[in-house]
Amino acid sequence: MPERTRRILLRRRLDGANYATIAEEEGMSIPAVEKQVARATLEMMNWMEQW
Repeated sequence: MPERTRRILLRRRLDGANYATIAEEEGMSIPAVEKQVARATLEMMNWMEQW
């Protein structure tokens, strides 16, 4: 998983940061952050299925 995607997922899931905060920190739009979180979540789910 790309570092930026990982960082965004951790900020959202572990730190509880909202999308607007993450978007501001990363210099992204809110929809782009939402997409990154969805992509990372899907990647994690696929990885866990193979575990």
